Amino acid sequence: MKYQKDVLQPEDIALCESVQRGLRSKGYNQGRFIIDRDLTELSEHAVHHFQTLVMRAVGGEIEDGSRS
Repeated sequence: MKYQKDVLQPEDIALCESVQRGLRSKGYNQGRFIIDRDLTELSEHAVHHFQTLVMRAVGGEIEDGSRS
């Protein structure tokens, strides 16, 4: 418990604060997913594709604003 309180928690707080600062930066363009087919280990393109298929199947609105 001491390690968690003295090491992990301060690291987590610093990390969360850093992410929040980055989200407010002008260089960040917010989106739902990380899409990069060249870096598949980091990318969520498969999740995005699956959700697009589901939206089309149920007749919902797709990211580009079109309806299926």
